Amino acid sequence: MESRPELHPEDLGNGRHYLPTASYNLTNDEKRVICLSLRSLKVLTGFSSNIKRLVSMKDLTLTSFNAHDCHMMMTCFLPIAIRAIKPVYVRMVITRMCYFFNQIARKEICEDKLGDLKHFMAETMGQIE
Repeated sequence: MESRPELHPEDLGNGRHYLPTASYNLTNDEKRVICLSLRSLKVLTGFSSNIKRLVSMKDLTLTSFNAHDCHMMMTCFLPIAIRAIKPVYVRMVITRMCYFFNQIARKEICEDKLGDLKHFMAETMGQIE
């Protein structure tokens, strides 16, 4: 199909191939910055669990989430933590998706705004492609 030639595997010989990284893959420096920003995050008691406890600086990963922590990450903390990501379009799409999840997770959704929200998410899905 010849789509995204920069992501095609490169033959290294001897049956080995190199797979280039995509634009949404984070470098170790970006992972470190995100983990540091989440580690330094302080929230009100009862808002969520201690996010600092979920961040592993050794592996640069997030572990031991429960459902509420995952919800808080998707709706509140992720847009704050990804400020250091280099490609602006990746950061923008993630922020738009977090906004969408925040809107549909509310206790009350105004029926008038559902059409706008549907159009907003259609635009976001187009930007992901």
